[in-house]
Amino acid sequence: MQYTTDFAPKEKLVTLTTHEHLTAKGLIEMLTNLIGASHWAPGMDLLIDHRDSSVENFSLNELNQVSRWVISHKDRFGQGRCAIVAPKGQMTKISMWIFLTKPDIDTDLQMFQSATAAREWLGRAVEDA
Repeated sequence: MQYTTDFAPKEKLVTLTTHEHLTAKGLIEMLTNLIGASHWAPGMDLLIDHRDSSVENFSLNELNQVSRWVISHKDRFGQGRCAIVAPKGQMTKISMWIFLTKPDIDTDLQMFQSATAAREWLGRAVEDA
């Protein structure tokens, strides 16, 4: 799994864009690098764009692994918002991950089918702050 990270510290926004097949190991590595980065601060908003990725072979066990990891690091994520853009036609597994994770963290998670809708939702979050 490959990914890119784009920090916009003035906007308190980080965009993570994934490529290829998603794996638990790859996602945990990506998130570990994110929360360990010098530009990261708990409470920043996240836009995670999976449109160039596939969750087709992502197992329920992997969903649980990533969910447990995020929950165990919830203090490092804080109370920001996280917009996840799902790959076209592959929303079910991301919905399941949100269902497993959202009740146990302080970050507001929402899934979108377009980056435009995700950015609009995050834009409102910044304006409402």
